[in-house]
Amino acid sequence: MLYGRVEKVIQCQLPDDPATFGDFSGKLRLFAYITPCKTDGKDASQELTLYHNETAPIITDLTTIRAVVGRVQTTGGMTNRKQWGIIDRSTALVRTAFEHEDLSDVDDDDDDE
Repeated sequence: MLYGRVEKVIQCQLPDDPATFGDFSGKLRLFAYITPCKTDGKDASQELTLYHNETAPIITDLTTIRAVVGRVQTTGGMTNRKQWGIIDRSTALVRTAFEHEDLSDVDDDDDDE
């Protein structure tokens, strides 16, 4: 399993260049700027998974994200250093779905003050 912290979601309109971008030519794509966690391949849905180091950030297509999980910062224990525990409650029956919602018609409550 690969876990990482999503830092940003980046919107990118790809140029209309079929030779370079193929089927994605001229289309809008969403990318995720992610900082991967060093978990030694552990599956946090199956076993206790802690980490304290991260690797260099990467950019990947947003569709590669399979699930959204949580993390909790801990201290102490045998190492007495800060580390993060991953909370992964994803199963084959539960998957994250990203949906576009048009917010242009939603009233901004801050305008009333």
